[in-house]
Amino acid sequence: MNSTRTTNRKHIKESIKKCLERLQMDDVDILYAHLYDYDTPLEEIVRSFHEVIEEGHAFYWGTSNWDADVVI
Repeated sequence: MNSTRTTNRKHIKESIKKCLERLQMDDVDILYAHLYDYDTPLEEIVRSFHEVIEEGHAFYWGTSNWDADVVI
């Protein structure tokens, strides 16, 4: 799998840092996980986004293009 399409902790943390630098902002309202990453456990994805929120980089996180049965 291409590393730019993973949703592991390392990628999420690096991505929000780079995004905020490009936008010249301290935080964003919402951060999206667009495609589900079957190679990363759901718990790791959820914890990573929670950390981003706890660190004050985003207020919310959401998903798009995820099948409903992914989170069941």
